[in-house]
Amino acid sequence: MGLTKKERILIERMIKNKIDIKSIAKTFSITEEEASYYAANPLKPSVLTDELIKRIHELYEQGEKPKDIAKDIGFSTRTVYNHLMTRDDYKVIHKKRLSPHERELIIKMFDEKCEIEFIAKMFEISIAATYAIIRSVKGKNNKLGKRLTNEEINKIQELMNQGYKNSQIARILDVNESTISRQVKKIKKGS
Repeated sequence: MGLTKKERILIERMIKNKIDIKSIAKTFSITEEEASYYAANPLKPSVLTDELIKRIHELYEQGEKPKDIAKDIGFSTRTVYNHLMTRDDYKVIHKKRLSPHERELIIKMFDEKCEIEFIAKMFEISIAATYAIIRSVKGKNNKLGKRLTNEEINKIQELMNQGYKNSQIARILDVNESTISRQVKKIKKGS
């Protein structure tokens, strides 16, 4: 199983031209098993073909993440990002530059208890970018977890009154148990 790259390319061409495995094996002095292996495992292209570039864009439009697209086509995530950067809709989401004023507004909205997802949507940036902006001002140790809505707080109180444990409430609301514990302390302190 030690054919050169050129020989493997020739085998691929022979397969495309419907030449049988037996003839390929004889031509390259390899076993039929080896010829079958090479036929089933073509070489990865060294450059992206137009077909692969089209596939990157199709998968992105279907909502696939760049790292999943990279696995699918057999190229690096960086290569996928480079091709996605040619898209106007990708640049807006991932590379939007915000003015200092817009950054201040993001911090104000966060301080006024707006949800991160809402802030990101308003400024047309990713959630990760929103977190990064807030952390750059508030510091890395600032807790930026999902804030509980009034409905969730009321539900916690209701479940607490029914005798549910914090771990059970956390599972029901799909929230971290420590978040529930903090909220329960606030509820008990307010009573």
